[in-house]
Amino acid sequence: ESTVRLPVEVVQLVDRVEYALGAYEQSQTGQERDYTFWSTVSEAREAYRLAVRWGFAGAEEALELTRIQLMLTKAERKLHEGMKRGLDIGQGLYPTYFYYEATQYELRKDESGHNQIEIKAFKRHDLPHFLEGPVRALKVKQAPISPQELHRNIRNSGLYDDALGMYKVNESLDGQPFELGRSRAFTPGWLENESIFMHMEFKYLLECLRNGLYEEFFADMQRALPPFMDAAVYGRSTLENSSFIASSANPDESLHGTGFIARLSGSTAEFLHMWLYMMMGEKPFRYENDRLTFQLAPKLPGWLFDLEGTLSFRLLGSCEVTYIRANRQDTFSQNTLATSYELFYNDGSSKAIQGAVLEEQEAYDVRERRIARMKVYL
Repeated sequence: ESTVRLPVEVVQLVDRVEYALGAYEQSQTGQERDYTFWSTVSEAREAYRLAVRWGFAGAEEALELTRIQLMLTKAERKLHEGMKRGLDIGQGLYPTYFYYEATQYELRKDESGHNQIEIKAFKRHDLPHFLEGPVRALKVKQAPISPQELHRNIRNSGLYDDALGMYKVNESLDGQPFELGRSRAFTPGWLENESIFMHMEFKYLLECLRNGLYEEFFADMQRALPPFMDAAVYGRSTLENSSFIASSANPDESLHGTGFIARLSGSTAEFLHMWLYMMMGEKPFRYENDRLTFQLAPKLPGWLFDLEGTLSFRLLGSCEVTYIRANRQDTFSQNTLATSYELFYNDGSSKAIQGAVLEEQEAYDVRERRIARMKVYL
């Protein structure tokens, strides 16, 4: 039987988590069951951290892959169950944060004479929704709610700014304790409290695109992405992102829709990811059956094509790709693929390829930047 050798400290952690998952599945549903699981895995985590604080001892132990797979299957069931419960708590939206109040506890001394508190029971407090929870959930396959329904629920929640047509980082925090942290301290609609935090909004738009919410994505992008904004309102070049946009929750109406603090990292990375997905599809290069292939499958709305039915972009920094879509129809509604390619090489030669896929030689030519430009008929 196949095994994998792991540090003994990791094996001990696996043993404890495996035991906790097994006991959880065999226990009766209820608060005590949840508390026991939490307590067991928390103690396992802290014991592991203590054991490896100064590094691993060096000893290893073999674990069967079938055992690891069984434990991960149980963990997956536990996580999916948690997603369903979270969806019920959030009334159709995944919660991002809770905080817990200790309602029962015991005070005692440890062996060193220090005070220790052992918590026996908690009371959960549900916080207003943050956009990050649904964004993370959209990455999960076979989630208990469809992406379409989740998107509708977000649009009907306090996360959506109707006036701006954008998505806020969180709902109103009015009435929440200041112990939540700095988000609570900011003015609503400003910085990290109920503003349009562009990095998080772009994460959400990207996941909508990746989950096939094309109609919704291309409608949202015309209000949420800077190239489509009014520069006079945005207050800066529409060729750059901001850290955040003051939302309509801000008490100063003159700031609504204005971007603050140039942002060149996270939001730009998500913007480029959206652009790549739109222009090329999810995986233009594929390696299957020991051979490399190349296939363009753009997800583009018809209105992005010019009057001649063309749209161009630069591939790998040097190859100009021109799509030709004579009817100027959307390319996402029926998963439109290429019908043929015209390849124009750096040495002046050219080649015509029929079909949706470039086979191994041409795929390598694209990857090695031997092609100066190409026309792709859709």
